[in-house]
Amino acid sequence: RQCDFLLNKDFKKGVKFYLCLFSASWCPPCRAEMPRIAKTYAETLKDDPDIELIHFSRDQNDEKALAWAKEHDVKFPVVKPNGGNPLELHCNGIPHLFIVKADGTLVEEGHPMRIFNTDKFREIKSGNVKPQAVDFKLKDGERTEQADGYTWTYRVENGGATIVAAGGKPRCTIMPSPKGSVTIPLKLGGVDVMCIGRSAFSAWDSPYSGLSGVKIPDSVKTVGDYSFDNCQKLTEVVLGKGVTTIGSCAFRNCDGLTSIRIPKNVVKIDHSAFIFCSGLKEFVVDPNNPKFTAVNGMLLSKDGSELLAGIDGDVLVPDGVKSIGSQAFCQYSGLTSVKLSSCLTDIGDSSFYSCGALTSITIPANVKRIGRSAFNRCRSLTSVTMCGERPESPDDVFSSCDELKSIHVPANAKSWAGMKEGQG
Repeated sequence: RQCDFLLNKDFKKGVKFYLCLFSASWCPPCRAEMPRIAKTYAETLKDDPDIELIHFSRDQNDEKALAWAKEHDVKFPVVKPNGGNPLELHCNGIPHLFIVKADGTLVEEGHPMRIFNTDKFREIKSGNVKPQAVDFKLKDGERTEQADGYTWTYRVENGGATIVAAGGKPRCTIMPSPKGSVTIPLKLGGVDVMCIGRSAFSAWDSPYSGLSGVKIPDSVKTVGDYSFDNCQKLTEVVLGKGVTTIGSCAFRNCDGLTSIRIPKNVVKIDHSAFIFCSGLKEFVVDPNNPKFTAVNGMLLSKDGSELLAGIDGDVLVPDGVKSIGSQAFCQYSGLTSVKLSSCLTDIGDSSFYSCGALTSITIPANVKRIGRSAFNRCRSLTSVTMCGERPESPDDVFSSCDELKSIHVPANAKSWAGMKEGQG
């Protein structure tokens, strides 16, 4: 598969094994492991003629991937595959490492530091490790059915059909791989389709990287965890009238989404359902929905007191908002300015994490708590003004805010005693 090179373009020649590493700067476990991986490569693999390590970046953009690699002085090639990852290199979590022979045979996979083991490498280099089988078989209870030109994989449970990613590797929900828009069937196996299962259309591998639209029928009640995770070309989602639940990371990293309509019957939306959707400009909520509303394009609790999910661009937090949920604006690269509600008392964990274009923020006087990593990695942030007493907050609220030199505090606030204005 063709790749865009971001760093260290020259591969080793004539190697026996390729180590394909999948990770991203936004992933906490990846951030923890990358220093060890880079050190292991530099000390034991850099000069090994039989092995080459290649980092397949899962960052949202090339700049973030490149900056992270340079931060750790990475010596191995860093690439972004065009059109998604090869089908055989599918993983649901990161960091993840695949070992592939030069002829394309998959040999081993797993957590990088488990595989970065001297005995394991001796085994691999000697050729004693048997290649892993690529298994396309269904798991117990999984069925297939033709509908609308596709073969759908599903499971019948609780009187309805759940669309699932079939067992084995690669995990496939529909075949052939969709290009463009798809409509979820109303029925499979003679029963209503009631759930889109966990990771059913997750595009961390190639089969669903071309999915641009999805229409979900009224029979569906649950859009499951990670169901459309990382479908970056997804631009249109039509949620059926029967949907009640949108799960964890259901539409994470769907950069192409600019607007999402929340139907009347949705009563549960996980706080991470729409995180990293940096192109999102608008939530539209049915006025008869009992749990949610939308103001200034943002998703709020019905009473307007909690901001659950934000949007990109210039943001005016509505009056009456008392809390901003965790990760509400996380990694919104186009977020340039934010005016917070004067009623605000709580700023959630990672709520503005890695908003790289944000240059200043004023914290209202009523704020009592600022959560963990709330403004972490806001690298353009130069000015912070605190209008009230010192809020409860951990040490990492403004970590990695490279341009932030001072925090302005009110001179008459007792909790800031001993600090002059302009210090922080």
